Amino acid sequence: MAKTLSITQINQSTGAKRTISNMAKAMRLDAEWLHTLLSLHWNYDKKGREAMGWVELETDDALQSAYEKVLSVFRLPETPISPNEAAEAVLHTLSHTDETALLHRFATATKRGDFAVVQEFRTYHYHRNATAERLLKVWDKPLTAEYIARKLFYKVFSAYHAVDPYVCLVLPMPYTQTDFEPTDWVGEFIGKVRAAHTEKPTLSDLIKLIAPYCKGNKYFRQDVLTALSFSRLLHIPGHDIQNLYLPDCQERYSKHFMSNEWAYPMRFWNEQFHS
Repeated sequence: MAKTLSITQINQSTGAKRTISNMAKAMRLDAEWLHTLLSLHWNYDKKGREAMGWVELETDDALQSAYEKVLSVFRLPETPISPNEAAEAVLHTLSHTDETALLHRFATATKRGDFAVVQEFRTYHYHRNATAERLLKVWDKPLTAEYIARKLFYKVFSAYHAVDPYVCLVLPMPYTQTDFEPTDWVGEFIGKVRAAHTEKPTLSDLIKLIAPYCKGNKYFRQDVLTALSFSRLLHIPGHDIQNLYLPDCQERYSKHFMSNEWAYPMRFWNEQFHS
């Protein structure tokens, strides 16, 4: 059984604070704010934590204050957001997103190891063909402040986890800096993939090939490759996703069992060479 701790006991070691500070720098977020958000869910302390890092928190005044601090940067309504309101807001954001600007932000963010912007790029393209009817399947009840705080964690923790489209796309993150230097590594990388086609590069090969452009471990690079496949910049032969709503396609599985740890369509990459 998980040990219950007060949030004031989470991420208190020097190592944990250093890790979170580095994450905040990469994502251009206030370190104290990010520390509070992460501490609602994950413990980087090496001592006194569960093996996986997930936390079981005491319900006390400190926990309530933490939720208030995390949510204070957003202009949330006093009452929970209905599924219809959330769907309408997501559709509005999708239809008003500048894809070129988003791509430039994404390309720069990957070089910093920035989970948050990678997640925005990934989630935008994942839900690009959404309709109100499809989005309403995401929520079966109104979005409370506590729900939003819980889902916000996945935007900053790892792009491997799908994040709530309202939380990821509609709520503006409290970035401390939004300017960036344009980079065209995506085009260069896609060119290298095409040039290597005769060598039949596997998914593992792609992770190595993209390494010079991404600051992070192999899991982060996998996230970036998945995002590129969602955007159609990295094309998977035999899988035209232009008009597909990708959440509806995630039960399409590859014959190559190990490839199914990847999202669709990326999980079908190896099949073009080994059908």
